[in-house]
Amino acid sequence: MKKAPQKQKENTSGNNAQNGDVHTNLYAIRDAFSLPTVKKTVGILEGVHPSIFKGLGHDFEEFSAYQPGDSIKFIDWKATARSNGAVVKRFRANANTNMVFILDSGKEMCTRATSGERKIDVTSTVCNTFAYLSTKRFDAVGVVAGDHDRIMNERAKLSFGEISTMLKRVEKLASDAGPTRSYGRALSYASHFFQKRTFFVLVVDEATTFQDIDIFTSILRQLKERHDIFLVSIRSLNPFKQELPGSSGRAIDISNHAYLPAFFRNEKLSRITKKSITSNRNSLVNSMKRIGVPHIDILGSQDFYKKLARILQRQEVKNLK
Repeated sequence: MKKAPQKQKENTSGNNAQNGDVHTNLYAIRDAFSLPTVKKTVGILEGVHPSIFKGLGHDFEEFSAYQPGDSIKFIDWKATARSNGAVVKRFRANANTNMVFILDSGKEMCTRATSGERKIDVTSTVCNTFAYLSTKRFDAVGVVAGDHDRIMNERAKLSFGEISTMLKRVEKLASDAGPTRSYGRALSYASHFFQKRTFFVLVVDEATTFQDIDIFTSILRQLKERHDIFLVSIRSLNPFKQELPGSSGRAIDISNHAYLPAFFRNEKLSRITKKSITSNRNSLVNSMKRIGVPHIDILGSQDFYKKLARILQRQEVKNLK
């Protein structure tokens, strides 16, 4: 369900609007996170997608027998004294890993999140934040977006401005009159296209995962065998609530643009809908824990900042390991 959009002032800023949006995104992120928090985030992103290769890095990997050619400065003398030969420390190599957003561009992304924002706008906030933090550790960022009719693959870029421009193109794909969602196509495309280990950030409408949680979980389990994954699901606005934030007070079905009569919006139907959604949400959370995929579900942009901040404060870091 979606709400009738509010009238907005016409944008008369021409081609400069896009550059203004890039700067606005940067300021919003800086306002949401202090410098120490940004540094923590970069460190956590390093932990979310480490290199799979051994080499000269900072993270200890294992002890192993000395091999000709190994530097003697990596010999662990205490371990050597307890064994029959020289023992060296191996470390996990530091390597930049591409981050790729896998996004839904179906018209359902024009419906409202719980906060009242359009889901595609919340998606933009999430992606711009992750992109900004990734560019701080010199990761390239790409985008795969898909719906029932098309797949868009934007190759990885290093510049935050270029990344924001890519995300703007995804926003334009999602429209009320556009194709319906088919998120499985985007996931399938990404799994076949990306052979090198990649850090995937999945930003989805939670209703997409509810369609068949078992199938969605199975796809992510296969994807996780070769890649690192972080899932962000956006909660939907309950269409039967009497108050609808971010709208003129009218609810419209995105599939046929029919109005939902006001008398259908009452406390009883709202509670029934909430109970069903909560059950599906709990199933998703349990499934992600079972396969080891880090996951947060968000009400909107501000809620995303709060939950990401909690992760950075180490209250939820255990879920990222």
